[in-house]
Amino acid sequence: MPTALYLYNSSDTASIAFCASLQKALSGQGWELLVDYNGGLDGFEGPALGRIAQLMGEVEVIVYAIGPLGPGPVQGAIEAEAALLAKMNRERSGGELKLIPVLVGGAEFKQIPAVLTPLATQADNLSRGGKDALTNVLRAMLGEVELEQRAPESAPKLTDLAPHVERLSQLKRGLTLFISPYAVSDVHSALGPGDIGRKLLVDQLPFLEIDDLMCHPWVAVAARALLDGGRDRAWEEIRQLLDELPPLPLHDRIADLAMAWSAVRPASLQPQARYDFGGLLLVTTDLDMRLERALWNRHVNFGRLRFTGPEDKHTLRTVYERPLAQQPLAFEQVQVVGEGPDHVETTASGRSVPNYEPVMVVKLLDCVSSESCPPLTAIQMLRAIQGASMPEPMPRHLQKAPFVMLGGGLLHPLVSFALATHFLPNFERASSEDEVPRYFAMHSSPGAGDKLRRFERECIEGRRRIYGLERLNCDIKLLLAALKSQTELNLKPKREPA
Repeated sequence: MPTALYLYNSSDTASIAFCASLQKALSGQGWELLVDYNGGLDGFEGPALGRIAQLMGEVEVIVYAIGPLGPGPVQGAIEAEAALLAKMNRERSGGELKLIPVLVGGAEFKQIPAVLTPLATQADNLSRGGKDALTNVLRAMLGEVELEQRAPESAPKLTDLAPHVERLSQLKRGLTLFISPYAVSDVHSALGPGDIGRKLLVDQLPFLEIDDLMCHPWVAVAARALLDGGRDRAWEEIRQLLDELPPLPLHDRIADLAMAWSAVRPASLQPQARYDFGGLLLVTTDLDMRLERALWNRHVNFGRLRFTGPEDKHTLRTVYERPLAQQPLAFEQVQVVGEGPDHVETTASGRSVPNYEPVMVVKLLDCVSSESCPPLTAIQMLRAIQGASMPEPMPRHLQKAPFVMLGGGLLHPLVSFALATHFLPNFERASSEDEVPRYFAMHSSPGAGDKLRRFERECIEGRRRIYGLERLNCDIKLLLAALKSQTELNLKPKREPA
């Protein structure tokens, strides 16, 4: 039986998920797939790297998978050169060893180690009209192979996105992006919100096959509190897990777009008579700070709104913060909105609102940097969303500005409740005279997702509008890149005709 060796970053969920798909496809073709630090080491005693090097000399194919987290320390520093050396040695002896680097889950070409870039099989993929990762790998290994799988919906190319992007890029109105809990899992093929809950439970229930719906954080936290030490201990573990998460290419694309919006309206500490926000509003229910880290890395001038307060209060405190220039992920409080005169402007209408940055992040469920434990159970999260009162001029902005929801999650209880509480009421208050473009962008080749996400895909298949939002099937990273380019184009001074 021909054999292939799979090299990957064991911390990357997308690479793990792709391994399962590849293993299933190859078994139908009479191949065996060995996985480093797993199947490849079964029954072997001795140094692991020695066994991996031995396997490289024995197998017919090496698949070098790179997910959105990039190669791991061993995979990037050792295995890449060892695999290339094994290929060269095989060719010197008159044989052939296929070495196939492949990008999965939204990873980018620049993440491939330099020594392997000439061998890359997926430099151009679905986003540019090419084939998906699995088809590309099988083609490189076996030639043309017909797979029994459902064909994905065709994804609009850049030219197809142009009219939608032009409608969304209206500098005078601003723009709102609602980043759903499934955005990362759709784009980067992770399991989704349940990843955090699964890590919380696996230590306590190592022998139990945990259903993915049980792994949603609000369920997992309640289960963990019953098993071991209460909610505070669970929160400390969640904080440690989230603090370790690096930004992914999706967050980088959002940060690139934010850089362009920073030039639309430079921020100033000086009072200005400005009632409309007119900037980029980034709304999320995520507790982590991957988005903030990506913005900080690109020196984006942004601020943040958090909603925090005691659990027994229905109305939460709205904390307005700015990042410290010299400390990544450290914020200074500018104002508790509605409590004090710090950096406020008096508008012509007589209202007093903070002088917000041109890019604002809104954390509906607070953040890992919170001074208190944020909402973690279902009831706490729903109450928090209800108690998060959007300060002026944000409601007015939601009424007038184009809107895009990134990723699925319309059946997710937190997403649907956030839409019903903060977005839909403001959409309905918008002037009927102006047509405001509002979309929900579905990634054209999403990750498998959990049961809730899979059920949602079945429910909305074929529907073009939901909750008044127009469905846009596209590569989300490509959409963000196109929005950035259009924003930069709109900022260029118009040339007067000669």
